Amino acid sequence: MGSRELKDIFVEEFRKARARHGLLLTLLWDVGLGQILFNPMGYHWLHKKKFAVIPDLTSPEAVAWSQPLPPEQWAKRSPELEEAIAERERDLEAAEARSKLKAEVVAKQPEPRGWT
Repeated sequence: MGSRELKDIFVEEFRKARARHGLLLTLLWDVGLGQILFNPMGYHWLHKKKFAVIPDLTSPEAVAWSQPLPPEQWAKRSPELEEAIAERERDLEAAEARSKLKAEVVAKQPEPRGWT
């Protein structure tokens, strides 16, 4: 069946059946009862999902590969990344301070009393 989509398989089979038997018989048999009994999409799904060969994950190579890395092999941040993070944190702190200052200024303003 290859890598074709299930919808494409159905459309192709439907067109073939309609050319052979006509629209009414095709709808009754190929879309109705025939699809339930002899479903090529079902076969395709089973072939892809259920009949696939599952690899042996108990081999020593697979078990060794699955072990976590020791901490000394973990990725480390570069000095450039550390500096960029620190700079971003300073920018965020400054923006937060400006936001608090603006909120204080707005809170200290007297409320408008309307037309005088």
